[in-house]
Amino acid sequence: MNILAIETATQICSVALLEGQKIVCEFNLHRDKAHAQDLVKMIDLLLATAQITPNHIDAIAVSKGPGSYTGLRIGVSTAKGLAFAWDKPLIGIPTFEAMATNFASILEEGEVLCTAFDARRDEVFCAAFYKKGTEMHAWRETTAQPAILVPTWLQTDKMVYFAGNAALLCAHNFANLASTSYKTLSPDVYLPAASGIARAAIQRYEYNFFEDIATFEPYYLKDFIALHPAKNPFEKIG
Repeated sequence: MNILAIETATQICSVALLEGQKIVCEFNLHRDKAHAQDLVKMIDLLLATAQITPNHIDAIAVSKGPGSYTGLRIGVSTAKGLAFAWDKPLIGIPTFEAMATNFASILEEGEVLCTAFDARRDEVFCAAFYKKGTEMHAWRETTAQPAILVPTWLQTDKMVYFAGNAALLCAHNFANLASTSYKTLSPDVYLPAASGIARAAIQRYEYNFFEDIATFEPYYLKDFIALHPAKNPFEKIG
């Protein structure tokens, strides 16, 4: 089983190759606009480094959100294009589920992981998971809400780990809760990565849980709001 995985839900552009149960190659690029400029190049480099061709790929897995509108659109479009061109099944993975899969080893039994992305306007995309045995299980469904409401939404006295680019924002709202222990995982270290997408795709592949390539769309969670560019001096005069 060879799975090509793509993660573009945040500013990180990430691709990985899973062979069996092992990640054999992964590239992560931290650069603005890397998704549009470099994703396909990274996939080509990944295959070349692993010395395989598209014929060796059994499925393509992609992060489906929530996250950056532009990043998700590019990642999903690329995955759909490759799945169609290579005649491979497509597996969509919730972004936060993949993060929980990757970070499971950090937590102890019963502890909680809250994954959170900046959704702008003091809101966050977030989800929560708890550890049972060696696996992470969904505990609070993915939602978009004001960051200040995250403590009420979690409602737990368990140890909480915050991860994602809004981890610090969410943790700040826990600062005055003496009964709740928490730790912030550095957003510069604990990043969304394609390796998590690949690992989360294993069971879906085994059970033939695939997406319809024609109809599959990212899980944006919030409507896209375009930002109007600032007017130049001549427009202001008019």
